Amino acid sequence: QRRDFKQDPTWTPPAPTTRNLPSFEYLVVSKESLLSLLRKCTNCRTGENHLSFRMEGMAVTCTGECNSCPHKFTWGNIKVLNTSKCSNMERLPKINVDITYGAVITSIGGTKLHQICSLVGISPLSNNTFHRIKKLYVSPAIAETFWKMQGKVIDALRERIEKGGKLHIAGDGSFDSRGYSGKYCRYFFLDAENNNVRARMVETPDTTERKRKAALAQKRREIDRLTRPLVPSAADPNLEEEWSSDEEGEEETGEDEEEDEE
Repeated sequence: QRRDFKQDPTWTPPAPTTRNLPSFEYLVVSKESLLSLLRKCTNCRTGENHLSFRMEGMAVTCTGECNSCPHKFTWGNIKVLNTSKCSNMERLPKINVDITYGAVITSIGGTKLHQICSLVGISPLSNNTFHRIKKLYVSPAIAETFWKMQGKVIDALRERIEKGGKLHIAGDGSFDSRGYSGKYCRYFFLDAENNNVRARMVETPDTTERKRKAALAQKRREIDRLTRPLVPSAADPNLEEEWSSDEEGEEETGEDEEEDEE
């Protein structure tokens, strides 16, 4: 016999269950499916909602008002993170931060990310938003995590040395723009036993001095040209000085090119 739950004051509905929920944090939903869910009023069940959407990168905010009852609602597809600014104009949807982080880690970049999203029909991040999130939030977080990990690597190496252990270190480095600049070099030490990496940024000491000498030589040549007569004679001392300074500049330029090629 079916029990009349309306007459039973102790009756409670069973707890809702969820089965086969995907483990991924984000699920892609089509615009048509979303509209069908948000259009119907959940209050009176007979009316339909007037909808207004706002896009912020990949974040969606929808406000609705029923045409049959006074019910209003605001729905968003993602939570908004707190920022250091107290202004209500500063909004930081979590999905925008996560997609920027993924693009930075995988070296896709903002331009390719924008192209991919536009081709498949997903609301993309603007270049300004991408670089702002990268500069203010993603890069500092990566740097903080990296240096914490580096500290643990150094402590482990120090502990191994103190215990009398041996180190098997491999190293490799590269300059910031090969063939053009030798000012900065990224050098990496690798612990060959556990593959831990120790990175280091170094500045080539003689690069700044070479650039300074080249700039002085260029200024000297310009002064020589400005101070010599309009129709110089063979005995003009400025000619000899200019030729010698030109030769010095060519020699310094040749040395720089040879060092860059090396």
